[in-house]
Amino acid sequence: MHARTFGAGPALVVGYHGWAGSHRDFAAIGRGLPDTHRLVAPDLPGHGMSPPLDRLDETTLVEALTVHLDGLESESVTLVGYCSGAILALLVADRRPHRVGRIVAVDPFAYLPWYFRIFTFGEFGRRAYRTTFANPLGRMITEWSLQRRKSPDAGFMESFRGANHDVVLAYLRLFASLGTLDRFAGIRAPIVLCRGARTFAAVKRSVEMFLAVWPDASEHVIQDAGHLIMIHGARRIRALITQP
Repeated sequence: MHARTFGAGPALVVGYHGWAGSHRDFAAIGRGLPDTHRLVAPDLPGHGMSPPLDRLDETTLVEALTVHLDGLESESVTLVGYCSGAILALLVADRRPHRVGRIVAVDPFAYLPWYFRIFTFGEFGRRAYRTTFANPLGRMITEWSLQRRKSPDAGFMESFRGANHDVVLAYLRLFASLGTLDRFAGIRAPIVLCRGARTFAAVKRSVEMFLAVWPDASEHVIQDAGHLIMIHGARRIRALITQP
């Protein structure tokens, strides 16, 4: 997998980007890292500069992520997962518990809400997805809706411009198949939760679900931020990552 490295410090952080994103999700955080830390942000298979997997499923994706992690020199790593990347962080932590010292879930989705799940329903879902995300008019209408509601997430649709839509939809179907957070209840690494005050209701519900499984997790809310928290909350997230 292709990855972008920010900083050169001894403390290792690995960041998994969100749905339809890339390593650029971590650019604002990585640019201000202290000298003590190094952030490695891979492009997930099929995103950015990483080629897609021949077959995308839980087994092949976790294998790719753990092989990448095993190639990084550090005894302990902080995993940061943004959006759906939080679930990927849990999958890796479950597979490599001895390597993961801490997990930071940023505006996480713990489940697939109905308005995303509908895109996984066979040919109907594929057509609905392409109308909404692959079609320039569909993206424009969705973006207009966000702007009309004065949402801090205006610009959300930009990541879908130029995306490999077959891959993006395949990831959505994968996320729909992963089950509930209970399957990760055995993870003992400390968990930090961070969300925007104005994010999606499904993310707020997801944070509650995280806390139900890991009641000792800490929760941090960034005011005036929505789901694009990696931009609007970069300074606060950077502090959570580097100053536990």
